[in-house]
Amino acid sequence: MTANLFNLPTSQREKFVRHFLSSVDCEIAFAGGTMATLVASIEPIKTYMESIGFTECKEILESSVSFETSPDGKAPRKIEQVSKATGHFFRNPDSELACSILADKITLGTRNYTGFEDFSSALDNIVTCLTTHLENRDVVKVGLKKVNSIVMEKVTRYDAACSIFNPAIFALLRSGLPTSSVKIAQEVLVLETESSASLLRNTLRALDDKNSYEASLDFDVVSRKTSTSKVALETTLKELNQVHFDLFKWAVTKEMIALMNKEGN
Repeated sequence: MTANLFNLPTSQREKFVRHFLSSVDCEIAFAGGTMATLVASIEPIKTYMESIGFTECKEILESSVSFETSPDGKAPRKIEQVSKATGHFFRNPDSELACSILADKITLGTRNYTGFEDFSSALDNIVTCLTTHLENRDVVKVGLKKVNSIVMEKVTRYDAACSIFNPAIFALLRSGLPTSSVKIAQEVLVLETESSASLLRNTLRALDDKNSYEASLDFDVVSRKTSTSKVALETTLKELNQVHFDLFKWAVTKEMIALMNKEGN
């Protein structure tokens, strides 16, 4: 299980009054699948996607360059750029959800996250569409990425900007080694097992505004268990979301959680 990547207690999920999520993205990869199958079914898929609010649609193009050499093989006689469709991109302007449907995977992302239930419901609608119009294939990968971006103003020192996070985060900054001239600090942790993986990237950078810093907690968690689409959505995705919640609760202090649950500005 993905949870085995981390030595973390499981916390009771709660919905905060405010959050700092700047982006949430999910990828679901399927076994097999060809572009020809997607092209053959794209019109009913477009109709369905439009019916659930994804009114903007365009092809995803992949470009490549081909060379035709001269008879002596020494110099290119013809250079040609070729573009081919690899999928379709859909956007819901009302919910600000964006979806890419490719031959072997789909992605769903948003910069206006309203909660896991809304997000997973939208994803379920899209997967239902695909399993209706395409062959029903096993899911071989589910990935969920969440990025929290927190801007701290009127902070005179970078070590004060770190105070709302777990002491294990930005440990080098807290060690006393750097001077006050720190512009950016980043730490990366990659974990991997046969059936799961995770990339954690924490960044703190000084902003152009005097005495302002931005901290980014970029967590990406992946399950590689093969399952049906139903299990992927109803079980695996929920497990990944729980891991994200546990990671976030570990990463920030109780004072930060209290701030997120404070009413008003």
